[in-house]
Amino acid sequence: MAVLILAAALLPCVVFAGTSSPDDQRAEQVAFETLLRHTSEILGIPEEELSVNRPFAGQTIPGDDLDIVEIVMTVEDELGISMDDAALGVAVDTPGLADRLTIRQLQEVAARALAR
Repeated sequence: MAVLILAAALLPCVVFAGTSSPDDQRAEQVAFETLLRHTSEILGIPEEELSVNRPFAGQTIPGDDLDIVEIVMTVEDELGISMDDAALGVAVDTPGLADRLTIRQLQEVAARALAR
């Protein structure tokens, strides 16, 4: 448990270290924080206990495909963006999305949409 908490605390520093511009860094930070907050609220898991590299279905309280749709819609509304299904590398309406999609993957798509 302590490893997950430490990893979640350090993740923003690691994920954003290779970003090229301040605007990209800010978009990634906003996307990361927004997705983490909404995923925590919707799944009912404290932010520090979420594993960003684990699929939604593999969280301590597993998320399903409908949870992902709710998270995507909520984040899109809050940030005023549109996340393209193709950018996720999978069709959102394909069953089993929660078994494949991670919080980090969704964060990356949101950051790209926000940076546009």
